[in-house]
Amino acid sequence: MAEEKMAWARQPDDRQWDGPEGEDPRTLYQMLMTSVERFGNEPCFGYIPEPGMPRQHLDYNTFGELATSVAKRLNDLGVKT
Repeated sequence: MAEEKMAWARQPDDRQWDGPEGEDPRTLYQMLMTSVERFGNEPCFGYIPEPGMPRQHLDYNTFGELATSVAKRLNDLGVKT
């Protein structure tokens, strides 16, 4: 059986999930960028653009670039974090 590559280490069963701990990402964007660094050209997710069309896949690099572009545009429009 192939070794499964996990983005995040298994957490203890008694971990408190009321906030980040240690090196945990503080935002979804930080989590995405960590995944981009680790998995780069690996498939991130797939979608079917229209019924009957083949599934298209985006890799982590491409999805990270899209997320960064959206964040920059929202910032340009005045949306603040």
